[in-house]
Amino acid sequence: MLEFIDLLIVDEAGQVSPEVAGASFALAKKALIVGDVLQIEPVWSLNKQIDAGNLKRHMLIEKFEDADAIHDLGISATQGNVMKTAQRASKYQKFADFERGMFLAEHRRCVPEIIKYCNELAYNGRLIPKRKSVVSFPLPHIGYAHINAQSRKINGSRENRIEAEVLARWIAENAEFLKEIYQDKKLGLSEIVGIVTPFRRQARLIGEKLREFGINEKIKVGSVHSLQGAERPIVIFSAVHGTDDKSYFFERDGKPNMLSVAVSRA
Repeated sequence: MLEFIDLLIVDEAGQVSPEVAGASFALAKKALIVGDVLQIEPVWSLNKQIDAGNLKRHMLIEKFEDADAIHDLGISATQGNVMKTAQRASKYQKFADFERGMFLAEHRRCVPEIIKYCNELAYNGRLIPKRKSVVSFPLPHIGYAHINAQSRKINGSRENRIEAEVLARWIAENAEFLKEIYQDKKLGLSEIVGIVTPFRRQARLIGEKLREFGINEKIKVGSVHSLQGAERPIVIFSAVHGTDDKSYFFERDGKPNMLSVAVSRA
């Protein structure tokens, strides 16, 4: 079975852990790796310390400090992914100060006002918006609503009840208006609106509030992982955290991935 496959194609490779995909490469003569290390990362069950301990135990490194070199190669069990590994192996580099590999610069999903945020946050301005702005659109292309409310921890998760209620009420009060905006596409409310939130407890609470306000369509409510590869004309981001919270889920490790994906679903 070795080299049985002529060409192995791995899509969304930034989400794939190297240990999960490794065996597949033994079956292929060549591989085409497609993905983005600045979007959703794999879900790792280990931390860096245990990963380094395992590497040393199995004599893959001599000192714990040597683990950083494994991480940089993209092959570690806590920071690696197939896309990162492929970039390290690629000989092609379009930008001297950016990752190696071919870079797809043209962006066609979001209007310029939306992708501008992601472009500045994660891509150093390298994305080229190809959609035109929608003139006289009845809603702001990107905007925010300040909700002065506090979150609370529940069983390891977090919720913000006032934020969930305000969000659900807005959707209920504007449901027919939103359908009118997209009446030419004949979209239902569940096909128009998607809700991103980093906490399962908040996602469940938003679902409950939507039903309380008479919204029975199954609007997609979940983490950025559940909307990766998907899109909606209108995406609402429920951040959950309040002004008294000292740390924020989307700031974890100082990476732009989560916010970039959340915003670019619209």
